[in-house]
Amino acid sequence: MNSCALETGISDHHKMIMSIFRATFAKGESKIYCYRDLKNFDKKEFEKKLATQLDENIKTFDNFFDTFQNTLDDFAPSKKKVLRYNSQPFLTKKLRKAIMTRSRLRNKFNANRSRKNWNLYKKQRNVCVKILRQSKKNYYENIDVKQISDSKKFWKTIRPSFSNKTKTANTIILSEKDDIIKEEKIIAKTLNNHFTDITKSLKLKKVKSFDNKNKINDIIDYFQDRNSISKIKETFNPSQNSMFEFSLFKKEDIVFTISNLPQNKATISNDIPVTILKDSLQIYSGKLTEILNNCLEHQIFPDVLKKAEITPVFKKGNLTEKENYRPISTLSNFSKVFERLLYNQIEAFFEDKFSKFLTGFRKNHSTQHALLKMIETWKESLNKGNKVGVLFMDLSKAFDTLDHNLLISKLNAYGFNLNSLGMIRNYLSNRFQCTKVGNTKSSWRKIKTGVPQGSILGPLFFNIFINDIFLFLETSNLCNYADDNTLYSCEKNFDIVNEKLKTDFKTLQIWYRDNYLILNPDKCHYMTLGGGQAYENFTCEDTIIEKSQEEKILGVLIDDKLSFKAHITNICNKANQKLNALFRVSNSMTVNQRNLLVNSFINSNFNYCPLIWMFCDHGSNNKINRIQERAMRLTLNNYDVSFKELLALSNEPSTHQRCINFLMIEVYKFLNGLSPPIMSEILFLRQNVYNLRTFNIFSSDIPNSNRYGLNSLPYRASQLWNILPTYIKNSPSLSCFKARIKKNICMNCPCLTCRTYIPSLGYI
Repeated sequence: MNSCALETGISDHHKMIMSIFRATFAKGESKIYCYRDLKNFDKKEFEKKLATQLDENIKTFDNFFDTFQNTLDDFAPSKKKVLRYNSQPFLTKKLRKAIMTRSRLRNKFNANRSRKNWNLYKKQRNVCVKILRQSKKNYYENIDVKQISDSKKFWKTIRPSFSNKTKTANTIILSEKDDIIKEEKIIAKTLNNHFTDITKSLKLKKVKSFDNKNKINDIIDYFQDRNSISKIKETFNPSQNSMFEFSLFKKEDIVFTISNLPQNKATISNDIPVTILKDSLQIYSGKLTEILNNCLEHQIFPDVLKKAEITPVFKKGNLTEKENYRPISTLSNFSKVFERLLYNQIEAFFEDKFSKFLTGFRKNHSTQHALLKMIETWKESLNKGNKVGVLFMDLSKAFDTLDHNLLISKLNAYGFNLNSLGMIRNYLSNRFQCTKVGNTKSSWRKIKTGVPQGSILGPLFFNIFINDIFLFLETSNLCNYADDNTLYSCEKNFDIVNEKLKTDFKTLQIWYRDNYLILNPDKCHYMTLGGGQAYENFTCEDTIIEKSQEEKILGVLIDDKLSFKAHITNICNKANQKLNALFRVSNSMTVNQRNLLVNSFINSNFNYCPLIWMFCDHGSNNKINRIQERAMRLTLNNYDVSFKELLALSNEPSTHQRCINFLMIEVYKFLNGLSPPIMSEILFLRQNVYNLRTFNIFSSDIPNSNRYGLNSLPYRASQLWNILPTYIKNSPSLSCFKARIKKNICMNCPCLTCRTYIPSLGYI
């Protein structure tokens, strides 16, 4: 190769690489990280001074908080550290020096394109690659994979190994009135104004305002004739003896609450770290108990705890539109403590008042329970030859539009006395928020409606607010999870189905209007199941809802055949993306690390609502098996044996077998009173059964079809429970049952997915 050819070839290639580099690797801004400097922290001296400072003169929470914070500042001052945008966690000092040498030799070659300079540059480039590989290997060997608890942390840890050809998620650029906004200060202000004024754009019904001068009785009197209030009083009929009132907090309750604060949750800037709060509990817990009880008696939620820092989280759609960002509140640690103490008392009071169909934000409830009730009702009806009509409804900004005064009135209707209502009103009022974008914060703005997303009490208050919706439905069923509402009806023909849907849809429209919630008809959809001639669209008075053959609800893609092919394809694609990512860095990891990552981020994709889609067809099941096979080959580095042999080598169940285990766990919980009440609407016990754990325990209709009858959850649950070994069914506890069934990886499942299918012959 002559010198001219070398120069021309390398030059063109170099220019091409540089153009790609400039196009895809735009340098981002440095990030300022705020932290407490604990390098010289003296725990004994800090606690000694804190105990001295928290004397009898400290009577208000503001004084307590300021004293705690000022004392901590003396021993662990707040500091800022600038994190370079392009710094990678595996970029060691040795690697930096090697890269600097490579850059110097590259510049030397660009100035004088001789073979000697090219060879020197090429040799140093190879040295950099060798050091880089070793650095990555050392980095991944030292990773505690168990600490990578979610996808966000996973990609933050693994992605530095890949070429960054996508825009960083930390950068927000907005388009406002045909102007492109790139300055963080203006973006933060724009988003904060949008989040606080969200109700203005929705054109809500004008609500009467009540200031602090108005008494709670004024609010109660104003809403006393509202349909929701009347219905709640009529249903629950609270008496003076059963009225709710907050009880004073005990010291041990506060100690328990702080001891269980999660350390990996975000908090506001310059807050007191959870580790300091836990380590110093004995010093301040008595004083804190006294102060919080004082706040409770005077119906005061401290203003310093009402300030929230908002992190804008992108949902979907256009990245430059402010409407596509969701506000997530970050609160102080003491706010979380106070809220948790209030939450425990309110939640205990409402436990027997919540509808069993209310599955959002409740202990032992999940999206899977909500979907199971709905889909199994459909299957039961379709198995009998009936028709099903479904209305998927969309509410606009339901959490942000919740009216505080109407919530106060509903709480009173359920049985809250005036003192408790005063406490809750104070918690909801005079709240402020700022929005943080990058290194910049907006100014503080007041929140007038809604519950803080990210708070502890917010989801509970939303459940209380929406609970009475079930009291108004007469002919149809409602699948509810938080602000997701799906109305459905099952009848002999579509005429009856539509009439029932129209009746209850009108009822829901009135309920939404009376409760200041906005239904968005443009995002609502209509679906029919059961074949035959159905209506093209759903029409109710002036509202027209378009028909759909496939709809995503609560993270599951549902089609009008209940085949779940599209949903399984979707989760297989997501698992494949992460699997491809792992393949690129697997050589830098140990076998144990690869195994942990595969279980945490590949197999876990199939752990979301598995009871909904587990009895899929052979084609879908084969897609899942191919993902699992690739994952096991990655883990074991074995490409010579079959899928069955891989399962045996890894001593792992197949994905379908793991789903069976999930189903059996749900059955065990149901039989032992550990499931939510909604499961009694799905699984029905036979009458006069003496040994529930030994015999066929479930009653179900005789299957008339493969898709809806044989693959219904009650029918398959009964079959599988019957063939489960007795010693597993008789497990003394749930943890014991889970441990035993995990080892039972050779269960002979009778479902169609597991049976052999031969074309022209069928299943054998």
